Amino acid sequence: MTAVTYSLFVLMQLSLIYGSPVIIPYKCLLWDSSCLTASAQAAVRSFTSGIPELGIERLDTMFIDGLHIDQDGYKADWNNIYLQGMRNTIVDKLSIDMNSKVLRLLFHTNLSLKAHYVKQGYLLSLPVSGDGEVAMQMQNVHMEFVIPFEIIKNVKGRDIMDLKGYQYWYDIKDGVDVHFGNLYYGNNELSRKMHTLIQQNWKLLTVKYGRYLFDKSNDKIFNAIRNYMHSRPLDTVTLY
Repeated sequence: MTAVTYSLFVLMQLSLIYGSPVIIPYKCLLWDSSCLTASAQAAVRSFTSGIPELGIERLDTMFIDGLHIDQDGYKADWNNIYLQGMRNTIVDKLSIDMNSKVLRLLFHTNLSLKAHYVKQGYLLSLPVSGDGEVAMQMQNVHMEFVIPFEIIKNVKGRDIMDLKGYQYWYDIKDGVDVHFGNLYYGNNELSRKMHTLIQQNWKLLTVKYGRYLFDKSNDKIFNAIRNYMHSRPLDTVTLY
């Protein structure tokens, strides 16, 4: 059993004993991407449960109060959004480049969503309207974060990583299933036709409109990572 594998085993046992939302990381060399990736993976369940004392809100189930879409003649408001699936995240890679001061995070998961929607205008060149509940499943959502940072001193004079902002890219690889309740205000024939078109064009629609959702969810993910890194002197979580 390697040191990393043993550490993962210990972390899982401690998690079972003490439960979430405690994160007990093991130290990695900053340039050891494999170790950093394994450490991040070990922390996913605890991290996504939220750590209120560090200002880290719950990421699964994640609550988003609302979003507004107004693009190319299509208007929609989604409210009281509940997003699930972050706790099952697979961390594909976490790397830190101390020369360029950039942290890079790649992960994937399946996501499901429930919300209330109101929509009108034109979608796929057809008039659309409705007011009701929406349920959506997104399969194999891949996400990449690029996060610049600086090393600064905290109030006790110890080094911490100060994350300055982020850019992200996403790709939903294996499909989207979505159902809008009360689409066309109960006109079942129009609703069936639009749902069929949406399923046939899910890739186009997620490329075009996905950022309205992911801008909101990824802000929460970034803020959680930033707050955690601000709360921990760098020498307590890494070797550098």
